[in-house]
Amino acid sequence: MKRPVLAVFFLIFCHFSLASGRDINPFPDNIGTGYEHAPGDLPEVCFYPLKEARWNGDKVTNKNWHELTYYQKSAFIYESLPEIEKRYGAETLPVENWKMLIMLNAMAKDLNETSPEKEAPMIDIFLTLLIKTGYAQFE
Repeated sequence: MKRPVLAVFFLIFCHFSLASGRDINPFPDNIGTGYEHAPGDLPEVCFYPLKEARWNGDKVTNKNWHELTYYQKSAFIYESLPEIEKRYGAETLPVENWKMLIMLNAMAKDLNETSPEKEAPMIDIFLTLLIKTGYAQFE
């Protein structure tokens, strides 16, 4: 008898939670930046290759990394791998996007805190991370 009551309570709670969540903006750091986009307006190519991309991946730095949504950061990681191979001649291995995203977030934050005057392209920071973690090798 208790399980059906709990199930109904849970469903009602979820309904009201979802209803109130519709008003929450999922892109709070993105508003007013050059990386702003509507939730349904996700491009096929975000950053690389540059000729096809909506945003210039070379202009993404540790200073503006926080302006990207998780979707954009994940796309940056995915699209940067072939760009790194082409540019630097590195052989990259498949990566776990979320793991790399967490590490890139930490690296950008650390660089901003320890060297506030330094600005570095995120593709170079990503290459450094790939080398340190063994996901990129040079022949």
